[in-house]
Amino acid sequence: MVRIIVFLFVFFAGLSIFSQSDSASCLFRIDTLTQIRYCLLCEKMAEPLGGMEGLLDTITSNLVLKDQSTIEGKIYIAFIVDEDGEISGERTLRNPGYKDLYRQVIIIIKNYKWNAAECKGKKVPSLFILPINVCYR
Repeated sequence: MVRIIVFLFVFFAGLSIFSQSDSASCLFRIDTLTQIRYCLLCEKMAEPLGGMEGLLDTITSNLVLKDQSTIEGKIYIAFIVDEDGEISGERTLRNPGYKDLYRQVIIIIKNYKWNAAECKGKKVPSLFILPINVCYR
């Protein structure tokens, strides 16, 4: 019985910590790559101007695959979206060896328009992690 009560307390305490409300304060961190202060928990997260579907359509229609018979895997790309919607500090968190593909995706992301994250009504830098499934045969 004590374990159930402790679990419920931890569970509901966690819900209140991670719930986003108008009175919630934003959580900031320092990016170790760029030394930029960014918002980790924002009231409104950064997003591509045309939405995720528009960004992924742009990526898939602009990729050029050179002499690759089969490419399969998942790439995780992280970057900072600043207050003006500009991209910096791009890096790969997981890349199964497709460096050319990664470079192409970074160029597309940097040229895409982004809406900045917001915290307490102000635009703030934020960390964005983009997972991309790659399956080309």
